Amino acid sequence: MPSVVKAFASPEEIEERGEAMDATEESAAKQDINGNGGQNAKPEKKNKNNNKKMILLSLFILSLLGLIIGLSVGLTQRSKRSNDTTDPDWIPPDTNTAGEGSGIGSLQSATMYTSSDSDPIPYSIQGFNDGILAGYDDCQHLREDLYQAAAHLANVVINRNVEHWYGGGFGGGVKEEEVAMDMVMDTDNLMADAPATEAAKEVMPGDSDFADDAAASEAGEGEGGESDWQTNTQVEGVDEADVVKSDGTSIFAAYGDRLVHFDTTGRKLSETTMPAPYFDEKACSSGGGGVYPKPEPMVDEVAEEGVGGRRRRRRNLRAQSHPATTSTKRRRQSSIMADDMYWYPCYRPRARIESLLLEGDRLVVIVSGYGGNNGGMYRERDDEPILGDAGTTKVRVYDINAFVDNPTTNDEEGNTIEPGHPLQLKLVGVKDLPGTYAQKGGRSIGSRAYIVTNNYVNTWYHFQRHFDRWQVQYDGLDNDAYVAAASQYATDEVIPNFVDRLLGELVQDGSDLGECSHVQQLSVYQTGNVDSISRSSHWWDDGIFNGLAQVTSLDLDQAPVAAAAAGAEPMLETEKSVAFVPSTWGTTIYATRDMLFLASQGYDEHPLSRSGVIQTTFILGFRLDGDGAAKGTIVGKAPGTVLNQFSMDFYDGHLRVATTTWSDWVCPFDDEETGGATEDATNDGDEDVNFSQPMPDIEEEPTFCGDTRTRGPQNQITVLSTESGEVMNEVGYLGGLGKPGESIYAVRFIKDKGFVVTFERSDPFYTLDLQVPSNPLVVGELEISGYSSYIHPTEDENILIAVGEDADNDGRVLGVQLTLFGVHDFSNPTLLARYNIEKSHEQWSSSEVNWDHRAFRYLRESQRVILPAQVQGYRGSEESSFDGFYVFKINKDDADEKKRIQLKHRIDLAPEEDQLWYCYSPARLAARSMLFSGNALLMKNHALESHDLDAEPGNTFLWRLDMDDAVSEKEKRGEECYYWW
Repeated sequence: MPSVVKAFASPEEIEERGEAMDATEESAAKQDINGNGGQNAKPEKKNKNNNKKMILLSLFILSLLGLIIGLSVGLTQRSKRSNDTTDPDWIPPDTNTAGEGSGIGSLQSATMYTSSDSDPIPYSIQGFNDGILAGYDDCQHLREDLYQAAAHLANVVINRNVEHWYGGGFGGGVKEEEVAMDMVMDTDNLMADAPATEAAKEVMPGDSDFADDAAASEAGEGEGGESDWQTNTQVEGVDEADVVKSDGTSIFAAYGDRLVHFDTTGRKLSETTMPAPYFDEKACSSGGGGVYPKPEPMVDEVAEEGVGGRRRRRRNLRAQSHPATTSTKRRRQSSIMADDMYWYPCYRPRARIESLLLEGDRLVVIVSGYGGNNGGMYRERDDEPILGDAGTTKVRVYDINAFVDNPTTNDEEGNTIEPGHPLQLKLVGVKDLPGTYAQKGGRSIGSRAYIVTNNYVNTWYHFQRHFDRWQVQYDGLDNDAYVAAASQYATDEVIPNFVDRLLGELVQDGSDLGECSHVQQLSVYQTGNVDSISRSSHWWDDGIFNGLAQVTSLDLDQAPVAAAAAGAEPMLETEKSVAFVPSTWGTTIYATRDMLFLASQGYDEHPLSRSGVIQTTFILGFRLDGDGAAKGTIVGKAPGTVLNQFSMDFYDGHLRVATTTWSDWVCPFDDEETGGATEDATNDGDEDVNFSQPMPDIEEEPTFCGDTRTRGPQNQITVLSTESGEVMNEVGYLGGLGKPGESIYAVRFIKDKGFVVTFERSDPFYTLDLQVPSNPLVVGELEISGYSSYIHPTEDENILIAVGEDADNDGRVLGVQLTLFGVHDFSNPTLLARYNIEKSHEQWSSSEVNWDHRAFRYLRESQRVILPAQVQGYRGSEESSFDGFYVFKINKDDADEKKRIQLKHRIDLAPEEDQLWYCYSPARLAARSMLFSGNALLMKNHALESHDLDAEPGNTFLWRLDMDDAVSEKEKRGEECYYWW
């Protein structure tokens, strides 16, 4: 472990940046750490009094819920210990630390996780390491690994059913599904309390750089003025999928299931509607929009020995009621339907355009809303795929220079509906993708598109429920008999069936079962040794089958395969790479011209963590060769969770990762508990740091101690080197960013510099020196009110523009603000100017830029900012509502601070006040702006307008195009009535 030093650089250190810090090689002694918050109490003896029995069972359920909550909180947070500031898992919030790596961002040697003596079914599976990159030579190897992973999961479920079983049988009136769902600890749910990321931030060629406003550089200056219409991207040369695209003369905008095509004068050129998802009209009851006839509950008869001789007991297939104690035969029913049926209302699914990619004359349209559970019908549960959300995403490629006639359609009453335009774009080809489209999950580099989709893995119905202790076949069995029966059932039927089915779904698109090289090898998403105590808390057990990520590669120059059937759509050829990931909801995508990184959130063992585990970002790197599938080539990890894609940046052979590790809900130890062993945070490395001091005993019950029970979030920068080729090892670490309670709100890396904003009540803006990867340093800090959520570089490397929110001294936000930072003196950043768009306490405001960088536009040539914003006043106030765009002129060199950010135009796209509450389509235009020859195209919600930005304020309007005709009466749209907002 390295020594820990001050992270703030002195002037001498800044002058002598060429020297890296020395690191000690002292290793921490392993500790026996109990992370489950105390042992479960032994079961109470059965009481003859049934009422007492029910009370005890109720208390048990409440205790179990408390245990699970305690576990989840404990796993989500890292614990306090002594003030041993040399421990990388304990960094005082007001102290910055740096060094050659804390050890928690490097992968250890490959570890095999094998069954223990307490596991009834043997298994062996590799830990997270570079071994997963090889893929599978054949599908038999994949089948074997799936079997090992399934055996591991079977052990988890069986052991939990033993640990949490109190001999209650079917008594207590608790339904099978309700109890079983409480018993199973889902890692995704344990992580749900952490803020969702974007719900989330080489030996390989091609260093990434910031996009340098690719829109301006590529569009250039058009006739009559400035033009800037490309998507605001993170990396130059890597286009990002967005809901609006342009080639400089035509614009393509997604509006629900419609692709609207128009030119820069507002003339509509075509309108293409995405095919509607399948819907079974006959399945719905008459009258439209009704519900299905409710089926009778299904029952079975089970022989049961009881008082008064042998009797028959009818049991609902899915739920259990109170046992029959007075009647020799009782019919048991439940309001829940039988296991093999779903219950759906008559919901008509909608297609929705998620994103667009444009290259040359090819427009890629990514559409959601298909497959999955849509269709509004009964479905056999056994027919539901293991990979949830299968087939919900489609890719449709169109030729933007070719058109076909737009057909008329009929509504539900048979009336003819004319299309929005006589023409639609000509379809080139289609492809169904597995899973749901990942947030901001599309990239294109040249003529090659890359699209990321996610599946959740439905292990509950297809696997885990078979070992639920409340199942009929386990009724009356003691623990030993239950384990024997469940294990036999697992090895004979459940595991083989599950494995065969999952294998078939992984290669279902026509691939030969002998070819599975597109699947990365399975692993437990852990990198250290998991001791027996940590195993008992099961914080890592569900991490193998939590989710599946797929990177689909699409050649936009290909000639599609002709449809086999008449009238069928031509099919596109794609290549894919598939990997099981620890979670799908928190997958973040970052791409350079040569690499695509998937960052997934999980938990990893840490020897110095009180709970035995810390939040961890696991990183899979795929090489983008421009030919064929994205190939898994490198792996790595970093402590904590990323905010969004800007939390990662690749430069000069190193991946920099900014993360936050969240609070710890336990009491801090005092000197009496730790024996007074502490180290000074400013240890200069002259003395080795002692990591071998014993950990204090963990109390069986956590002690709450008022406001001191938590330790605030910890923010850090981890620098990973790609020098080894297949493993990114940590070579630098900078911790302790932010004040107590603050977390990262914005990050921007620009070559060898970094900028980080943290926030709870104020906005510390940090400047980072990253010239020496092994020694990242905080060089400067500026504290102002509010926070920034997006940082944008300008043509002047010493000027940054930020968008965020102002706030008072208590951290209460006061409105959207635009901020201008100066970093001419890198060790002393300054606030040049800021502008708050709220002018009254009776207003509140928001801007899409706070969560979507693609909504921001900076015009380098004219030094103007176009910022979308929504401002609303309280009902009855004198403040009117606003939904549109602010246009600012940036005068960074003006001596008058108030003139450095000048409001030039305030353009409202919203209709009259009373029309805000009319009925509109559920579709929405994303807030976006473009510039064509000095004229701004502004789009938001249900309309787009063109404005001359060089005209006088109030005289800028050129034309307007409404996407939807609002109606004032709700009845005219039936149930579909959505306000402007």
